[in-house]
Amino acid sequence: MNRVVKSTAYKSLVQGGMYLCITMLVLQCGNKRFSQVRGCNVATYSTQNSRKMASCFSKKATAQLVDASYKMQGGVNIVQQLYSNLWQGFPGMMRHERLLLQSGPKVVAVYFTRAVHNGAFEVPGNIILPGSGNELKFSEAEFIILDKNLKLAEVSHFIDFSVFISNLQNKPYIFQSTGLKTKQKAAISGGPVDRNIQVLSDFIFAFFHRRAFLDKLSGGINAEFYFSRKPAIGGQEVNEQARKFTEQLKVEVTEHDRLSVPGYAALDIKVQGKYKRNDIQFRQLWIAELSDGKINQLLVFGNNLVFYEDESNK
Repeated sequence: MNRVVKSTAYKSLVQGGMYLCITMLVLQCGNKRFSQVRGCNVATYSTQNSRKMASCFSKKATAQLVDASYKMQGGVNIVQQLYSNLWQGFPGMMRHERLLLQSGPKVVAVYFTRAVHNGAFEVPGNIILPGSGNELKFSEAEFIILDKNLKLAEVSHFIDFSVFISNLQNKPYIFQSTGLKTKQKAAISGGPVDRNIQVLSDFIFAFFHRRAFLDKLSGGINAEFYFSRKPAIGGQEVNEQARKFTEQLKVEVTEHDRLSVPGYAALDIKVQGKYKRNDIQFRQLWIAELSDGKINQLLVFGNNLVFYEDESNK
């Protein structure tokens, strides 16, 4: 059965540089898959217990830091190569659950994370960044596949690595998040699942190919693009973000994976083609809350190098 856990009390407020995260209301709390993901990727992750974290993974598990094209295999290796490095650089790192979607063995999880860079942290390229004391506040997402024993078998982690780098180099940057606002309604209600996937798929195609898409958005659309520096409120702002991001892109978009539940759709996509004259290839995770065939809320995680190159040249 398709299920969704959503926040009815989540707030991500930027007020004097402070975010306020309020405890979630959990629907369908008896779901064992939700309990496993929540126990491992939120509670255990935040305690930074390496041994316990490794036990969450299957023996042949794979994990990928998508934006860095960094892939690991085996629970112990995953913890040693990814989590231990993060925990060393950010002791006391805390995750708060924003949204959980589950269909069969697939789970899409969105977290709000805050951390202080007080230790040595290794970034791609074997570069060690000493503790800076800078605080990071950001959202991140994972596309997870569980095995029959409810162990983490595949984890694709989507995070804006530019946030890390800019903060660790004493260039504080906080995404001005509006939070994912969700309607208070039963988890099993909503329109046809396949229709939601189709609406999101059609929107993504139009977004990347500079086609009209405002008819697929509700009037109060609220979008968080993690390749941008601010949320887009309303169709015209979403259209402007699309123009900025795709201006010099010529790409093909293919589906890597999908998850759908009533009222929500998530697509893990692969983008391949040209930016200016350069070959590019990256993945993004698009998560939408929909009703009546329209997208009301949108979260997009993934590669933002094109946008940041343009920003750095200004």
